[in-house]
Amino acid sequence: MIKRILSTIKSVVNLCVTQNGLDIRNPFAGICLPSPAERKTRHPVSAINIRKLISNCYEQDDDLRWLVAPLVDTGMRLSEAVGLVQDDRQSVIIISSRIDNEPNVSLRQSG
Repeated sequence: MIKRILSTIKSVVNLCVTQNGLDIRNPFAGICLPSPAERKTRHPVSAINIRKLISNCYEQDDDLRWLVAPLVDTGMRLSEAVGLVQDDRQSVIIISSRIDNEPNVSLRQSG
């Protein structure tokens, strides 16, 4: 499915480049998706290892270790957590009902 969509995108961009006489290379031309045999299987971190990580973070108790809390507690991506600014401290992380079997997490201003 993804290969078919990528192929369509490549074709549409090629058509636009040709019809508009653009002197550019299709940015999607060099993208190749790995075959199922080449894909790496990624395994989730076990609950035991998460508890160990949290315990070690409490022992260190510095800024980098505090960054782990929203990652572990909310499933927030590292780039999202790093992107939080000081004003966000007055915000509340809300975990509401599940959407497509995934928790819905949002950041809202408190008050």
